[in-house]
Amino acid sequence: MILYLERDALLRLYVGDDGRDGVQRALRQADGVATTALGYPWIRAWLAEARRENWIQSQDYRAVLTRLDLDWGHFVRVPATEAVLRMAGDLSERWALSGLGGVELASALVLCQYGEEFEVKFGALDRRLAHAAEGEGLKMIEPGWPQGK
Repeated sequence: MILYLERDALLRLYVGDDGRDGVQRALRQADGVATTALGYPWIRAWLAEARRENWIQSQDYRAVLTRLDLDWGHFVRVPATEAVLRMAGDLSERWALSGLGGVELASALVLCQYGEEFEVKFGALDRRLAHAAEGEGLKMIEPGWPQGK
């Protein structure tokens, strides 16, 4: 099973306690992790803000960046192609998602189209995004997945 993690869920692998256990539990059941290629700059921007605002200490920041960079090469990264971005626009409009939420959903749907030999499950901490994913027919992480905003 490939676990598609949206950016907030992916971030929980590195910082924050809210939802971390559920994300790590789901990760242990997965054969691999996928996310949008746009997740990397989003996480880096969030971490930089966290360091500037002193939500995270400089030494922890450097350790998290090291782990992120090591892990990133092992993730399946769905590129933000023209087709993905156009689909994201449609999905954002249909489900009242943010632009990046639409990209997350479109990326997972594209991954499902190209990955018939493996099961894809979607993990989102954002409830609106999770609802949209279910509405689009994506398989979701099992009960016990952390509930988000």
